Parts: sequence; structure tokens; C-alpha cells
Amino acid sequence: MQSATALNAARITSTIAAVHRLGIICPATSQQQELPSTHHGCRFSRPLRQGAPVPESKSRPRPTKGPATTPSSKTQKPNAVWFLPVMVTLMLLGLVWIITYYISDGALPIPNINNWNIGIGFGIALAGFMMTTRWRS
Repeated sequence: MQSATALNAARITSTIAAVHRLGIICPATSQQQELPSTHHGCRFSRPLRQGAPVPESKSRPRPTKGPATTPSSKTQKPNAVWFLPVMVTLMLLGLVWIITYYISDGALPIPNINNWNIGIGFGIALAGFMMTTRWRS
């Protein structure tokens, strides 16, 4: 079994070899150059780009902007008067539906659908909870 320092040395060597294959920078001289095929055990290297350097992009004038208008900065209208009572009523109605089903041992609210009463109660309550995501004061 290899020691931790031997494993780290192997990782460093493989990283150096990968950098050399890409032909990026020679760590021994810290210069960008064409690396010989035997440099630090690397058999492959990519030649550097030949020719003129890439010209800089022209800067263009930036348009002046007025005050920032974000959707959050707009004043939002409050909810309608009926929104809060309907939201609370739906949540409580769903809770009462489920409690009624359990207390009556399945005889109420609708006797022939058995456990679907729980789904109906949760659905009604969920509609009320979904309304809370649209609540604005």
C-alpha cells in the first residue's frame, strides 16, 4: 500500500503532465513555450499559437439609464376584500371535513366513498393553503 505522500506526488505528477499536454505553461521556467516531448515525462505537447496577437475589442458608449424600474419596486395592490375570508374558510372547512370523517367513523360526511373523504378534506385545505401564496396585505 502506498503512503499518502506517494499518492499526492503521483497526483501532482499527473496534473503536471496534463498541463504539459495542453501546452499551457512550463512550471520549471514559468514561461509559455513549446515543451519538448521529454520534458517532465510528457510525450505530447501542443504547439503555441503562431501569428499576430488578437486585437482588443472596441469599447462602445453605454446608454444612460433612468431610475431603475423593477417589478418589486412597483406598488402592488392589496387583495380583494373577499380573499382572506375565503382562504381561511377553505383551510378550516378541509380540517373540519377530515375531523368529521374520523369522529363519525366513516359514516359522515359522504358515507359511500370511504377513505376518499380524507382526500376531499385535504384537497379543500390545500386550496386554502395555495391561496396563501398569493396573499398581499
